[in-house]
Amino acid sequence: MAIAAVTVFVVGGGAAILNGQMNDQQESTAASPLLEESESESAPDTAQSYSATSVASGTVYTEDRLGSQAAEVLAASRATEGAQEETGTQELTQLTADAQECVTRFEKDAGTRVTLVDDALYDAGDGPGPAWVLFTRDEDGAGVVVLDPSSCTDGDPGGGVLSERPL
Repeated sequence: MAIAAVTVFVVGGGAAILNGQMNDQQESTAASPLLEESESESAPDTAQSYSATSVASGTVYTEDRLGSQAAEVLAASRATEGAQEETGTQELTQLTADAQECVTRFEKDAGTRVTLVDDALYDAGDGPGPAWVLFTRDEDGAGVVVLDPSSCTDGDPGGGVLSERPL
């Protein structure tokens, strides 16, 4: 009786192993076309797995002081990440859906990543007007781009660049 049980166990186990290997080969062959199709569909989601943060610093940026003003706002935003609201610094928030859509289009067109957006003002010499100051990062390093928010409603955020500087 014991010998018969061992024989059934060994033969049954061997058949199960072979059957499992056969199923793995069939499943991997059958799954390959599905994986290839889904890779292209999931690529944009993977690329956009982050969202830039937003701050409203109240800064009136100018062409002459853009680099130093941007450095000050960036330093204050880094300090805000760990600070309490009581410190008087501006709170970091997530971008609105419209702003995120604009940032996403800008990133795609410019080939860069936006890490922070300052909803501020820009004075090109004719008085301050609304502007989004985008803090960017790419293989060349960090930079700042002043963008006219209305250019996003026109569908061409890159055409609304008012000024830019490396940081």
